[in-house]
Amino acid sequence: MLFPEHYILVPATEVENRIGRIIHLLEDRAGLFCWPADLIYLTGSNQIGYLVLKNGFDPLYLVRRSPQRARAESPLPVTPLGSFRDLGRLIKRHLGGNPERLGLTLDTLPALTALELEHALGRPQVTNLTPVLLEIRSQKSNWELDCMARAGEIGRRVFAGLKGLFRPGMSELALSGALLASASQLGSQVLSRSRSFNGEMYPWHVVAGPNGLRSSRVEAPFGGLGLSSSFPQGPSLDPIRPGEPIVVDFATCYLGYHMDVTRMFSWGEPQPQVVRGLDALKTIEAELLDRLRPGAAGRSLYRLALETAADLGYEREFMGLEESKVNFVGHGVGLEISEPPYLAAGRDDELKENQTLALELKLVLPGIGAVGHENTVEVTSQGGRKLSPADEGLTIIG
Repeated sequence: MLFPEHYILVPATEVENRIGRIIHLLEDRAGLFCWPADLIYLTGSNQIGYLVLKNGFDPLYLVRRSPQRARAESPLPVTPLGSFRDLGRLIKRHLGGNPERLGLTLDTLPALTALELEHALGRPQVTNLTPVLLEIRSQKSNWELDCMARAGEIGRRVFAGLKGLFRPGMSELALSGALLASASQLGSQVLSRSRSFNGEMYPWHVVAGPNGLRSSRVEAPFGGLGLSSSFPQGPSLDPIRPGEPIVVDFATCYLGYHMDVTRMFSWGEPQPQVVRGLDALKTIEAELLDRLRPGAAGRSLYRLALETAADLGYEREFMGLEESKVNFVGHGVGLEISEPPYLAAGRDDELKENQTLALELKLVLPGIGAVGHENTVEVTSQGGRKLSPADEGLTIIG
């Protein structure tokens, strides 16, 4: 199967290095992976199937649909899988018997599937591989960082074009759709992936004025109105009004790698409280960037952000009002939005070189709306390096 030049595959060296790293950490376990982002990472392909890894054995990539496509996409040998019922037999044949210990990504695998696998493989001891896998994934290679930089450039162009897309009377949703179309034309993957349970991910989040005061099911300082109780978050059919702060939290994606960025806009002159609030968020960001170095503790940086916000007079408004407050100021970004590391209360994350995360800084101003500032950054020995080149000023439109 041949692909056009623009259909870019994951380099074989990337796949080989990733498999080598995780096999070393499996110890005596057999590991089984089937979550889309995990398969992309470990095989270079996102066909429906299962990857089995064990120290001392070749990788076994079993694909139900489509084996032909998987062979063309992945550097790994591919074995067709007729149905799930054949999975246990093929794994036992490959390993020469049932594994005594089996590692699964228990945060994403349905309980029923895990139980069926356990039964098919002679009831091995089951352990959770998710922390090991996500720890490896969190540190990006130069190839991955280049993908994220390309996603950032797409985002820069989308944000720069917003002023030309806006029309008086536009709803939040209409502006979101125009931005999404622009990103698609520039080559951004429309689907955004998230590992969060019970979450429904979407890459556009345009919220204006009073809708920035609304909380919702989304784990964020504000949720927006949304369209209905079926999807009660994000942009709505409400028209954008003059003078309202417009928060645009927009993700772009290149070859599966995300860039999560928030910028501020206003139809006409913004209110002074909004300008001051944005300046405060940039000050908090500067404090965090200076300390985003290997060895830094995520929970300590979270406390620093809270203390800086309080010093600037925004203790109440920072990261949400009252029960809508969230207990993080940063989350990892890569093949999925919201993955380790986290800058959050109750977390023990210790930053490592080449990890990438979004500094998600928000204020909710009573009676006015929300203010947001967010960049995706890389952890380096000199501090946080911004990967998102979009202009950081508050842009006046209309």
